[in-house]
Amino acid sequence: MGDKKIEHAINKICFNAHQIDNIISNLAKKIDEYYQDYTEIICIIVLKGAKKFSEDLLEKLPDKFKPVFIEAKSYIGKKTQKNVQIDLLNIKSLLDKNVLLIDDIYDTGKTLSLILRVLQTLRSKSLKTCVLLNRINSHEKNIKIDFVGENIFHKDFFVGYGLDYNGKGREWPYIVRVHEDKHAKKIKKIIKGKKV
Repeated sequence: MGDKKIEHAINKICFNAHQIDNIISNLAKKIDEYYQDYTEIICIIVLKGAKKFSEDLLEKLPDKFKPVFIEAKSYIGKKTQKNVQIDLLNIKSLLDKNVLLIDDIYDTGKTLSLILRVLQTLRSKSLKTCVLLNRINSHEKNIKIDFVGENIFHKDFFVGYGLDYNGKGREWPYIVRVHEDKHAKKIKKIIKGKKV
């Protein structure tokens, strides 16, 4: 790599694979306890970010948790777009269903709030929310999150385990923190071939 200033733009790993597994195990336990008297729960999973998280979470939950995938895109690089694009084609009906919305991160809340407004029009029996990460100091929309894996306070950008930078880094089994500084615009070059 050679350029120390560019390398400075990525921190060390924030959550390794073992830590993430522990977070998800604790989350699954809380969710299972809450829904112990329910017969079926429809899990609305936000792609692409929550795919890996939801797969690992559902492995730790009973079969009564049924996945349904939707697509939502609100980021280009590190910037949130004004218009969130949502594809709900996989949702046929949630009437009288118990629904758990699963996403990777509660950041500004713009995407989550829009998805929740749409889901609320489908008249589900109950609607709860679950996120792996809750970035407390970035909220622009006030949303009640029922199940939180880990609260974070950094303003920096997170990459790995489903979280991406322009589509890069989603496959990493860990999560790294990207500095918000003058070198951040070069992150894409680092992530393309980065081995942490």
